[in-house]
Amino acid sequence: MPVSGAIPSSATATGPYFDVAVAELGIAPETGIFLMMLCLSSVVLSDAGAYFAGHAWGKRKLAPRISPGKTVEGAIGGMVVGTGGGLLMKAVFDFAWPELSGWVSWGAAAVMCFVVAGFAIVGDLTESLLKRDAQIKDAGSLLPGMGGIMDRIDSPLLGIPTMYYMLLFYVFLRTS
Repeated sequence: MPVSGAIPSSATATGPYFDVAVAELGIAPETGIFLMMLCLSSVVLSDAGAYFAGHAWGKRKLAPRISPGKTVEGAIGGMVVGTGGGLLMKAVFDFAWPELSGWVSWGAAAVMCFVVAGFAIVGDLTESLLKRDAQIKDAGSLLPGMGGIMDRIDSPLLGIPTMYYMLLFYVFLRTS
């Protein structure tokens, strides 16, 4: 006979305790589209914000030995625009499909978008470091002028797992 509160060996990530947590938070099965759009809007707009803010106001180099074109002002612009874009996406979902996004608070969404935007910049710097180490300018010729395919996926490569683990932590906090 199991002890009260103990998790039986039959419980899995899709088992009864997971289902209770999902029901308790009101997470709809289709909420994945909201989470992906929240993450990707933060990542993509962080890249765009960093580019435009860096070109407009960039003076101080962020990591000159890794990527001489990136600036502190660009990184700040990327964080602001990425966070704002993610929050705008949450507002759109809250208005149009509240059953998909309502379980994530505005504060949690702001923190997640801010952290994801930061990791998008780290992903971009990591890819620049890899290209510099390999002594190449572009990581492919499929997308000329954009640095190649790797330049398109460098930010989501760190942003998506970061969002995943923050969501796990958020669900854990909300259900404990």
